[in-house]
Amino acid sequence: MAFLAKGKKADLVNVCEELGENVPPNSRVPDIKHIILESKNFNEEAFRIMLDRIIGERLEEAEAERQQLEHEAERQRLEREAEQQRLEREAEQQRLEREAEQRRLEREAEAEQRQIELQRLEIRRLELQTAPAATTPPGRTEEWLELKQPEELANKFDEFESLKDSLRNNHHGRKQNESRPSHNDKSRFQDNRRKLSDNHARFRDYRGKYNDNHGRSTENHTRFYDKRQTKTEPGGRGSMPAQSKTSGQKNFRCYECDSPDHLRNACPELRRSQGNEINTHSDTHPVHIVNEVPEKQ
Repeated sequence: MAFLAKGKKADLVNVCEELGENVPPNSRVPDIKHIILESKNFNEEAFRIMLDRIIGERLEEAEAERQQLEHEAERQRLEREAEQQRLEREAEQQRLEREAEQRRLEREAEAEQRQIELQRLEIRRLELQTAPAATTPPGRTEEWLELKQPEELANKFDEFESLKDSLRNNHHGRKQNESRPSHNDKSRFQDNRRKLSDNHARFRDYRGKYNDNHGRSTENHTRFYDKRQTKTEPGGRGSMPAQSKTSGQKNFRCYECDSPDHLRNACPELRRSQGNEINTHSDTHPVHIVNEVPEKQ
């Protein structure tokens, strides 16, 4: 009876009920099978058909129940989605209402601000109508109040700017004139120039005497140029004159003052003249600075 194995306990119980057999509640599957086989109405072929029908009905019921559960789950899902969409629409509607309310409040605030600005301009206009009457002639007051064209008002402002520039230029010219040296300043500069010239002349005399008393000896210069004679060509700048090969004597003299006591590099006259020329033509010399003092025009 292998066909009995494909049925479950519930299927076998249903078969027993159709056969008219009573099944105890605590019966097991082998006990139920034994009841079926011992039944008076048992027919193997009929029992097989009956069991297949009962199993098919059970499967159909299970499938229907499964589909019903799926349908219920789908219905619940759709309900949740609809609820979510409804909440989203309500939130969007609330957001749009808030934005509309905010725009309305902004428009009201702008209208109120414009009203305040108009009132302020009206008050300012009334002040301009009443205030100039006490400080300006009547004719000028009416002239300014009657200005309605922007071109006329711009011309008035241009006249004001030109007058302000002319006053600034006059003030700048007075400051330049005040910064120029006066006649007394020029006299004082000339006195300082003469004093500096006298001091410079005394300094030249003193330096010449110092060079005469403390100059280097002829012997040192001779020894120095004896060492350089082998390295430099005769007749060059700063070199000693060529000596005679026949006489064997050194006839060295200063090229500047023709003195046999010293050479040209140690000549006091040359140093004095060079110092005067450099100091006199220097840009930092006091005499040169005094000469550049501008004269009053």
